Amino acid sequence: MRIILVITLVLLFKILGAQNYNNIQVKEEFDIFNTFEVNIDYKPCTIDPNNDAGTFGDGMSKLIEGYIALYKATKDKKYLYKFVLQSLCMVENRHDINPDADNNEPRWSFDPQTYQDGYIIAAFSRFIYFIKIEEPSLFNTPIYQFDELNPANYAANTCNCNKFDITFSTLGQYVNWLQDRVCETLNWFVSNEYWDNSGGIKKTPTDESVAEINMQVGFGRAFLFIGLITNNQSYLSKAYTFANLYKGNVNINDPCSGAQYNEPVLKLTNDDAYWWYHSGWRVTRRECSYWSSSPPFYHWGKYDNYPAYVEYIEDISHGAIVTWLPLDFYKFQPNNPFTLTDMIRFRNMFTKHIYRGSNSFSKGVNGQDSPVCTSDNLDLRVLNYMPFYEFDGASTTATAPDVYDIVLNYYINNIHNYSNSPYYGQDNKGHAEVVLAQWTKECPNLTLYNREVVYNQDFFSKGVLTVAPEEATGNSYAEPIISDKKFIVKPNVTVNMSAPSKISLKQGTHIMAGAQFRAYLNPNLCNQSYSTLSNSEISDPTLNYNQKTIIKETEDDNLLIKSEIRIYPNPTKDYITIEMTNFPDELQGLIVISDLQGRIIYKTTQIKQKTIIDLSKYTYGNYILQITVNDIKREWNIIKQ
Repeated sequence: MRIILVITLVLLFKILGAQNYNNIQVKEEFDIFNTFEVNIDYKPCTIDPNNDAGTFGDGMSKLIEGYIALYKATKDKKYLYKFVLQSLCMVENRHDINPDADNNEPRWSFDPQTYQDGYIIAAFSRFIYFIKIEEPSLFNTPIYQFDELNPANYAANTCNCNKFDITFSTLGQYVNWLQDRVCETLNWFVSNEYWDNSGGIKKTPTDESVAEINMQVGFGRAFLFIGLITNNQSYLSKAYTFANLYKGNVNINDPCSGAQYNEPVLKLTNDDAYWWYHSGWRVTRRECSYWSSSPPFYHWGKYDNYPAYVEYIEDISHGAIVTWLPLDFYKFQPNNPFTLTDMIRFRNMFTKHIYRGSNSFSKGVNGQDSPVCTSDNLDLRVLNYMPFYEFDGASTTATAPDVYDIVLNYYINNIHNYSNSPYYGQDNKGHAEVVLAQWTKECPNLTLYNREVVYNQDFFSKGVLTVAPEEATGNSYAEPIISDKKFIVKPNVTVNMSAPSKISLKQGTHIMAGAQFRAYLNPNLCNQSYSTLSNSEISDPTLNYNQKTIIKETEDDNLLIKSEIRIYPNPTKDYITIEMTNFPDELQGLIVISDLQGRIIYKTTQIKQKTIIDLSKYTYGNYILQITVNDIKREWNIIKQ
């Protein structure tokens, strides 16, 4: 019997500006491609510990970090469980933990591939920071005891399970444990002379030169996140060492090639964009001889190797990784030392140099194709530049085309509708950033397929929410893995579903007795339209739907909806005017202007027909204007030039 819940809203208004990307199932395709990468390409829970560093460092570390973006976008806990289950397998393979490893060092790599360990612990550190600092409400969230998390099942040899004699009961307990493992690895590298106080991380303890810039990013991010969590000044000092090296100069004196060089690591173009050499601040030395015009005329020894430094321009794959540390500093340590100006220059690097127009991209971050140090197909890495969409229009130099449009159009033309994964771990992380951007800017639909919901979960869509288990093409994505084409909410589990206009439960949806299920409409989920619930009933009375919420429209609610609101000039250099027609003067409500970090710069509870706000003393960039009346909220982007 077909089970359908359809909730229909009446459209009352439209905000100017068409949405072009609502109907692209970016999230659903992430789930498909992510499954392929984990189960077919990487197999993190069964891989040989002596052959896993590349898989974990270059692949899985980036892939699991993408789960954070997916949770931020959807609030679906299945992505948190993916991180826990897969990161646990990765820790279990660390050489000092897995008895099958060739040594007992708290790492995964072998010299000189040290950077792979940095990438791994960076992903772990980012998740720890997310749970403990960004989303502390998750810290005490109970962990559902999947078979893979039960140590008894490992002892009984029934699955690739938790090898540690620990039952993780909450997310907080797990990240505390994971933090200890990260610190063990960080401390080991420092105490075993991989750390150079003036240059960061070396590939081996005996290297005369530190590693290339991209190979140090992972360690820099791990030091930053763990330092911020623990207020460990030694860790934070090392993180700032990396940041200051980014913003510093490279000095080379190479008499053997007759070259002297003193330039910033991040070189600035005339159109306000950055580029750099692949080596970053790494300067190697070589043995050579040269003649001079003064005695002694013949010189022999080790000298800076200028040709090696300028051998490669940074490619866009490693270049994307290099931007991750500045982005983290900017988000979590604003203006120390990376500023909005730096973010705009990374953004412009992508839009003005990497992007060539017509869905075409260069291989080098400066717009050239050579010389770069890799022969890979690099176009897929453009997904990793999506986080810079936040700086589209943030200054007079951050001009169109926008990052958001470039990346979404590339996605539509090159990834959308693939049947299997077209990429690797780094691209999967970029895909996750595309999901987060789309769910932030647009009102996409959400389709849920087959699933057994065993823990409390909220599902929401800014568009239409559809549960369509019979359309599933394979096993469920969420744990526990099921093959049946059913969407099942188990007893004693609370599930809430919300959408602005329509929720549809199709055949194969089962809400079991004892489950707490609630579906309701929230017109504010998409601020592009507002509607009210029409008469709707569940078509099948056998569906245990124990609470139906109808959102009623009051006259006061309608005030904000029916009012014509003009905001001008936008962009502005000083003042903006908010003009509202069909609106009573001096109504109680709320007007708030905040920056992209959520810091409020203006607030008033008196809403007038005409409000003038002075922004002249604030820095240029993007700001968010919100107007709220009786829990109805509308939002605009304000650009200060």
